[in-house]
Amino acid sequence: MSLEKCQNITSLNLNLGYNYLGADGAKNIGMSLEKCQNITSLNLDLAGNELGADGAKNIGMSLEKCQNITSLNLNLGKIIHH
Repeated sequence: MSLEKCQNITSLNLNLGYNYLGADGAKNIGMSLEKCQNITSLNLDLAGNELGADGAKNIGMSLEKCQNITSLNLNLGKIIHH
């Protein structure tokens, strides 16, 4: 993922909703975010993906390591089947 090459960014709005991401995708995003330690404001929309409990846990563990974040908007909503 190219996100980890942008380690100096301080604000990130990442909308990956409804992109068929699973737990592995969430893990990769989380690992990339961990390398962007300068982020202070993060808007992360992963709604509509099948992250499952493991994916959500991986995102949470990665965000825990991003200690400079002072503003966080996180959407992990799941797909609702009618």
